[in-house]
Amino acid sequence: MILMLHIVFGVATLLAGLAALAMRKKEFIKYQVTGFAGTILSGVLLLVVEPNVLTHLCVSGAAFTILALALYFRAQEAIAEASL
Repeated sequence: MILMLHIVFGVATLLAGLAALAMRKKEFIKYQVTGFAGTILSGVLLLVVEPNVLTHLCVSGAAFTILALALYFRAQEAIAEASL
């Protein structure tokens, strides 16, 4: 159950980042930040409940974090450019 929640948070976070980039709206960035926090929290909870998933979480978590942050910063730039 926690794993499903974790995956849903992760996918929703990336979709919110893509929406922020495509539509250039700040509210999607807020959704992305909230989803990112939820993903991190559910990942920590998953690690506490199932410690044997540590290796998988580290590799996947690093890739997810890099992609989510790249979307976040690019969306911020796109919104700033659109407001000029």
